[in-house]
Amino acid sequence: MYISHIHVPAKGGSRKRRRARRRAIAEQHAALRKQERLDRCRKEARLQAIMRERLASSDKHNPRISLMQVLDYLQLEYHARRRIDALLDVLSETSPRLVDPDNALVFSRLISQPWIRPLRGWSPRGRSPRTHLISLVDHLLILYRVPAFIKSAFLSSEEADRNVVRVAPLLAHLGRGESIRSCVEADIIQMPLTRRMGHLFVTAPEGMSVLMALLRAQVLGHGGDEALARAVIGARISERHGSLRFWDEAIHWFCRQPDLDLVQVGPLTDYLEHRHRESSRFRLKGRTVRSLTRGMQSWHRELAVARLRGIIFLPSGLFGGTWRIKTSGEGRPDREIVWTMLEILNSKDLTSEGRILRHCVSSYTHKVASGSCAIWSLRCNEARCVTIEVSLQDRAVVQVRGKFNRPPRPQEMAMLRRWARTNHLIVDSVRLLWE
Repeated sequence: MYISHIHVPAKGGSRKRRRARRRAIAEQHAALRKQERLDRCRKEARLQAIMRERLASSDKHNPRISLMQVLDYLQLEYHARRRIDALLDVLSETSPRLVDPDNALVFSRLISQPWIRPLRGWSPRGRSPRTHLISLVDHLLILYRVPAFIKSAFLSSEEADRNVVRVAPLLAHLGRGESIRSCVEADIIQMPLTRRMGHLFVTAPEGMSVLMALLRAQVLGHGGDEALARAVIGARISERHGSLRFWDEAIHWFCRQPDLDLVQVGPLTDYLEHRHRESSRFRLKGRTVRSLTRGMQSWHRELAVARLRGIIFLPSGLFGGTWRIKTSGEGRPDREIVWTMLEILNSKDLTSEGRILRHCVSSYTHKVASGSCAIWSLRCNEARCVTIEVSLQDRAVVQVRGKFNRPPRPQEMAMLRRWARTNHLIVDSVRLLWE
């Protein structure tokens, strides 16, 4: 949404006109904040691209020179040349093994935040480079206890959450004793959070990513339970088109539906994204699960007709597979089961997959055509069992759905893991959601 395209009525007039003016000004401010977040994401993506390029052309025999080449660009962004020199001097004296290009991202995050203690007062703890790095972060940024999953995100190279939360300022704020509410007010966390949600966020279980913990806090804060939180996390709401305020309203709506089938959360989220794309004024107030389900089914029928013309997809480069497994039982003859993993490479097959298994995979045509994901079909003796979505950017299995959006069965998960190991794909997110 461009700010210049939002028409703001003139002052004065009727109550309806004044209300429309306030609404237009609020949309204008929301569009401005969204544009700032997008600019920040593009800047970080550009930084990472330059870092990778510098690392590829760096001097492999001298780690200090290599690291300086990476950080030379960062100091233009953060105006912290003296910090870079001081950091490298101290590391060369006390922990030379940390002067490694693999740590450049963590060092750039350290340099960008205010330090609470002098660098010269740091002495490394432990023996491994990892424990040295953790003790350096603790010394420079942390005065009060910080949840372990936030520290893990700071030390990780994953940045999938950057359009929702900025990990480095979040760790620095919490390390100084600031509250989660102050992080929301400072635009470090873009999701709307109440005090209770903030408490639920910082007490999230270990092993969760920052984004998972935020979504879980929103669901539990709105009155949902852990099962609904897992379903919302699986629907990847934060990656969807639309404002975070709209998706907060959607989470609140899910929590108020006692008759909601959790396996329908993902398909309903696809439908809500479609409706919000059509009109930014679409709201959930007064709608029921039954009415939205009817609209979703009608939308699926329209998609099935529209996709029959046949769009060809490029292969993802992943390997398929066929596995023959012999089974036997007491009083029964030996039987051979043939499992097959096939990639769906055109919109006709995608539509057939969705029609036979009664789910909305045909709505993913534009995602597959753009190359952001690949759709695979796991079959047993030529019968379709589950449909699998693979994120090509993350090389991870992000969704597994059977007939009527049911979760995968143990035998299907076993075959999925066997195939994923062959292609070096991550399936931990699937285990978290369904096992």
